[in-house]
Amino acid sequence: MYSHRMAEIQSAGRSCGYAIAIHGSMQRDLDVVAIAWTEHAMPPNSLIAHFQNLGMTIGPDSPKEKPHGRITYTLLMGGALFMDLSIIPPKPQP
Repeated sequence: MYSHRMAEIQSAGRSCGYAIAIHGSMQRDLDVVAIAWTEHAMPPNSLIAHFQNLGMTIGPDSPKEKPHGRITYTLLMGGALFMDLSIIPPKPQP
């Protein structure tokens, strides 16, 4: 069920300067890591806005801060489908 959404998820990530990687089995949910990849990677809220434009909504208790500056979101994808997204944001510019 999740594999058909990966192309659009990766495209949204790429357009915001992020590399997108799957780090789960895609059985119960879609576990994705978004890693700031380019020099001009956008802030996490811009990436989330792109996912919202794909029809995803932010789930309860999101966002959460995690170790090493990681930010996590649960995104509801419709029906019983959801994505657990971990974002490694770009470092602030000095």
